[in-house]
Amino acid sequence: MRIRPLTPGLDWDQYLDLAMRSFGPVDEPRMRANIEPIVAAGQALGAFDGDRLAGSALYLDMRQWWYGRAVPMAGVAGVQIAPEDRAQGVGRALMTALVDYMAERGYPLSALYPATMTIYRSLGWEIAGHRHVAVLPARSLRTLARPDGKSPDDTDRAGIRRPGPDDAAEVLEVIGRAHENARDCGPVSYDEATVRRSLTRPGRYADKDRYAYLAPDGFLGYHWQHGHDEIVIDQLAAASAQTTRALWGLAASHSSVAETARAAWPRCTRAPRSPRCAGPAWPTAAARPRTPPWTPRSPRPPSCSTPFRRTRRRRCARHRSRAGKFDTNRCSRI
Repeated sequence: MRIRPLTPGLDWDQYLDLAMRSFGPVDEPRMRANIEPIVAAGQALGAFDGDRLAGSALYLDMRQWWYGRAVPMAGVAGVQIAPEDRAQGVGRALMTALVDYMAERGYPLSALYPATMTIYRSLGWEIAGHRHVAVLPARSLRTLARPDGKSPDDTDRAGIRRPGPDDAAEVLEVIGRAHENARDCGPVSYDEATVRRSLTRPGRYADKDRYAYLAPDGFLGYHWQHGHDEIVIDQLAAASAQTTRALWGLAASHSSVAETARAAWPRCTRAPRSPRCAGPAWPTAAARPRTPPWTPRSPRPPSCSTPFRRTRRRRCARHRSRAGKFDTNRCSRI
């Protein structure tokens, strides 16, 4: 078994076949559009049995925010092993090589969503922090209270527009300014090329059911789920309460069709060591719906010498309140 970087001359039929054997049906055009630039940048490794692709893994060039400062971070993704090659050491060899590969390129942090904990924990990743998911009646977010107690007006949405691929740099600047002003710990952002692809069809924020809006100091990305029943907020970052209200109100304007709005937001369990995991911003304290106070059980104190990583959402608790349903999902660190 040989492990080497994937090249633009990759047999894409093999790669797509491996992806479908590993994860089931995939959106082939979108997958290829997303993976080709990563392979061209030398950010993907493959495990080969002769000429057959037995496994692959890649990383994304990302930034993670710590106290309002962006730190280089490698986001591991696309880890896939052919069913006939599993439990034979291929995955461990591939991930060990990827860790060395990322370290050689100077990344001090890495994050991933683990399908299984055993192998990743043995290679240094660990769980830390958590991520909340809220499902609320969409109509409840249409009119969020202003700090001065007055009713929102149309001026709250001034300057909001639809971004395109050429707005990638501005989108990054707006999101970065929001995280910096809030001194956020944990949220992640992508490089400009990735954001440009996300704003280009078929992209994360540009497709038949995926949309984005840009304000002078805020950004919103969302999509439909379960037909017309639910709006999912993929990302919402804003530097002011006014823009936060405006963007939430824009998404909630679909309440005439969608019954619920789903969003995730980070929360620390232990300051200052536990990070807030990446995800859409929850409304600011002045704008968010009133809910009973609740703090989930804290994990064991982490080692301050170990950087954090993000994981696949893992449900560990549930709490129901008047405002909706909350799920706690932990993050991981290495």
